[in-house]
Amino acid sequence: MTHRPSFRFATFLLTGLLLLGLPAAQAGNESPPHSATEFDVARGLVPGQRLVNVFGDNPVVGDTEEVIWVAGGVYTGFITVAANIEVVSSSANDDEDGGGTNLGAHSIFVAGLDENWDPISVTIELNGTSANVATGETSWIRVNEAHIVEGGTYTTSAAIGSNIGVITIRLASGGVTMASSAAERGKTEQSIYSIPAGESCALKAFFIDVSVGANKTATVQFWQRPNADDVVSPFAARQIIEEFEDINGEFSEAVDYTIVFSEKTGLWWTGIRIGSDASVDVDYELRCYTE
Repeated sequence: MTHRPSFRFATFLLTGLLLLGLPAAQAGNESPPHSATEFDVARGLVPGQRLVNVFGDNPVVGDTEEVIWVAGGVYTGFITVAANIEVVSSSANDDEDGGGTNLGAHSIFVAGLDENWDPISVTIELNGTSANVATGETSWIRVNEAHIVEGGTYTTSAAIGSNIGVITIRLASGGVTMASSAAERGKTEQSIYSIPAGESCALKAFFIDVSVGANKTATVQFWQRPNADDVVSPFAARQIIEEFEDINGEFSEAVDYTIVFSEKTGLWWTGIRIGSDASVDVDYELRCYTE
């Protein structure tokens, strides 16, 4: 496996600049405050800090670059004009009003960013294969996460207790897909995360799992686009953060906050299989704090 050590280089660069007497901000972004324990942050006891876990899955990565999200292929949710969203299922059973058998998902919580890149969230009732639009929050520029809130079946080891069909979160009136949940999964699975206005996020660690045939591998890449709110040409370019080649199986690395992303930065992972189609999972952890 070839591993390009960009994280280590960033750490070396930052250390060198500090030794020269330059402030951390001139090396890129300021490092986050670490004094509080992560457990305290997770419990909400540290004002202005929070932990974010981002999990993505692409069950069939092909021989061209694909974003690691459950819908596969090119991600379509990097829109440039905010709009309202709607949710729809591939199954009539995902229906709050009982239009189907009422055994599937009843409602879904959606979290993302508005036109100012401020955090917003809403709970939307499902209407089976007919779309329901969001109310209350109607101007979305990004969708970061969604999960099923209520369903019509009590979850057991044998019962689904979640969405029976594929849930699609898309722009209103049948627009592009912003996120989706595979059937029976209960939440979105996408490696995409956009940082709200007024926050920075430091990368703590990541985990990669590639499932592919014998003697076959995949290349997995981590990307950022800073200033993603800049929608007037010339645009901010995407930048590679890390690349991991010839992966077959599990790989992880503790980065321990040596790279920091600024507000309004878009993050995502991609994969390319070498040989037969590959299933790629990516899980990464961020510690975000108010600037």
